[in-house]
Amino acid sequence: MGGSSLKINKLTLKKMGELAIQLIRKDMEKGIFQNDTSKHKYSETYARYKKNDMRKFGRGKKKIGKGERLKPYKGVSIVSNETRFVNLILTGNLRDRIKATDIENGARVLFDSKDTGKILGALDLKRDIVNLRKTNIDKVSEFLVNNLPDDIAKEIKSLAVQRNLKITIN
Repeated sequence: MGGSSLKINKLTLKKMGELAIQLIRKDMEKGIFQNDTSKHKYSETYARYKKNDMRKFGRGKKKIGKGERLKPYKGVSIVSNETRFVNLILTGNLRDRIKATDIENGARVLFDSKDTGKILGALDLKRDIVNLRKTNIDKVSEFLVNNLPDDIAKEIKSLAVQRNLKITIN
């Protein structure tokens, strides 16, 4: 490239970020985190509530009938009651609010500030969704190389590809 600045199409960069989001979401649904860990378990109490759509457990000693939703979940749609493994999907808000934008010669994955507590709590428990695991970095890199003009792609394939994917909590 001889010192010249590489300019990549903004649409390609945005699509690269969107691919990263798709990979993160797909992994979340399988309970795979971006630090390549999986098979995390919910606490027994949380798992019981999640399985019950975040509702109380009915009335009386025998807990007959479905109870009402817990206060934070009244009027909120529950999209996943998966409890075999942690997927960080209950209402789907965290998953659905992830956005991508292009930056100079890269992409940025943005997490909504409303999800900061969930993300930091997950990180404390070694459940990372804000980085990309190696498998996903390779897929994003392959996408980028395959979507560059041929002359640039050939040159990049012969160099170490600088990966400029920034993940930010807004």
